[in-house]
Amino acid sequence: KNNYIASILIDENKKEFALAYTDITTGEFKITQSDIGNLIREISRIEPAEILCKAKKQEIKAFQIVPELLPDLPKEIKENFNCTMIENSDFDFNNAQNIIKSIFNVESLEGFGYPQYKFALSAAGALLNYIKK
Repeated sequence: KNNYIASILIDENKKEFALAYTDITTGEFKITQSDIGNLIREISRIEPAEILCKAKKQEIKAFQIVPELLPDLPKEIKENFNCTMIENSDFDFNNAQNIIKSIFNVESLEGFGYPQYKFALSAAGALLNYIKK
């Protein structure tokens, strides 16, 4: 059985979603960008054991000093999958670019779909950095 781990990144307008995933047992590695409907269909198909995502701060409530952090993912995903919040900076494209080049020993990301999939490559970099750690 496949053992997938995924990383999801959402654009600021919540209209485009980036998905990167890998099968820990076989090394299969894929990225894509899509709308919410296709994203949910894809993660339902692969059933990842864990989904990495950014954290978003909630409003500070009375008697609360530090804002609560929640996964920055749609409700349908948070409720049905194991979600792990990682540092938001891990999704930075420059960090992602460096880790992808290092792991795959390449000089350019064009073979991975850059610049068309720049957003998805940010999710991929976060995923690979998490695995590396």
